[in-house]
Parts: sequence; C-alpha cells; structure tokens
Amino acid sequence: MNSSFAGVIASEAINLFTNRQNVRVCFASESGWSKPFLSIIKNAKPSTPEFRNIVVEAILNNFNSSATGIQYSFIGVCDKTSENVDAVVVYQESGGGQTFYDSRELWGLPYRDRRPYIVMGPGSESEGSKASNDYIYSTAIHEFAHLSGIGHEHLRGEALEDSNCNFIEHDMLRRLKIFGHLGSLKQSTKNYTLTGSYDPYSITNYCYTAFLEATSPGTRPELSAGDRSTLLNISF
Repeated sequence: MNSSFAGVIASEAINLFTNRQNVRVCFASESGWSKPFLSIIKNAKPSTPEFRNIVVEAILNNFNSSATGIQYSFIGVCDKTSENVDAVVVYQESGGGQTFYDSRELWGLPYRDRRPYIVMGPGSESEGSKASNDYIYSTAIHEFAHLSGIGHEHLRGEALEDSNCNFIEHDMLRRLKIFGHLGSLKQSTKNYTLTGSYDPYSITNYCYTAFLEATSPGTRPELSAGDRSTLLNISF
C-alpha cells in the first residue's frame, strides 16, 4: 500500500472479496431467513422497492472500478441459500446502519455463511420523504465504504482538533469520548492502518456528516477525494 494516500483502512475488510471488480450484492427477501437472525435486528423486514432503488443509485454513483477500484453489482432480492452473492443488505425499518464483516457475528446464521452483511433502513423520517431518502442515500455510501475497507475517519487523533466535531450532538460526542472512539487512534493498530493525512470530508467521518446536517440540511454527502484514494490504494 502507498502511504501517500489518506484514510483509515480496516484490516478485517480489505480481503473480503476475491474479485473487487464485481462484488455481487442482494437484498434479503422475506423468506429463507432464520427467526433468530431477524429477532436480533430491530424491526427487520423485507425491503421496499424504493429503498432498494435509492441504495443502488447511491452505490453506483460513488463506487466504480476506475474511481475506487471496487465495483458493486446488484442482483435483486435473495434468501440465505443464494450462492452467487458476495454481500447482503438487510432492511431495518428503525434506521441506522451497521456492517458485519463476518456473518458469524450474527447469531442464527449457518456457520458456513461468512458473507458480510449490511443492516440499514430509512430512519425516523416518513419513508418516501426527501429527508428519509437522503438519509438512506448517505447511510448506504457510509456502510459500503466500510464494506470496501474504510474505517471511521473520526477515530484518528487529528479529529480532536477538527472544529466540525463541535456539531455532533452533545450526547453523541460524550458517548464517543466515553467509549474511547473519537480521536482514539494515534498510530496504526492490528485492526486499523492509518495512511496519509486526516480527511475531514470522509463519508465515514461523523464530524463531517454532523457539520452538513447542522449547516446544510438536505445535502447528500458523497465519497470524498480522500475516500476514493484510499479505496484505490486498497484495491491496487
């Protein structure tokens, strides 16, 4: 890897896919998923066509083999027995986003299924509204950035000097500090490799997304130039 690129590289994610030029993704269907799996994900249910369309738009607009070194293709809905799938998106009505690099972390899935899973949804806004669509769009890019190998940029020590972090809601900022997340990485570790300089505009930087929400509501953040450089660095 070329250290001139910026970013936080998640060691666990960089070797997830043998072919980064065609990573096949599906959306979890209603059938074929174990009840224990669905029970641990609050309000998990089959995704809507609108949700799927927004996710596909967000990812195809931001990830491609020439700009990021990784290309995603979407094959519609699937059940857990689908073999020709590299990653699965699970719809969670309550919103939020989380990426599981190894599905063994999700109780109730067969041990042999080691595909990564993204769990996300529309959030608290009315589904179909612009606010909800914008939330899905930005969350999709954020989670697929994790899936592609990028860790949270606000983990870097430089985040403590980033004025954008002042826009994070007080309680969230407190939680980040309590759990040792904000600015906790001063050097590379077993789980994360720090490359280049701090990227205040990364899609995975909570400080930047908080700044946009406070100053430019309705703005859809995209991958930053630093994010793209990091992904190219990982891929090549």
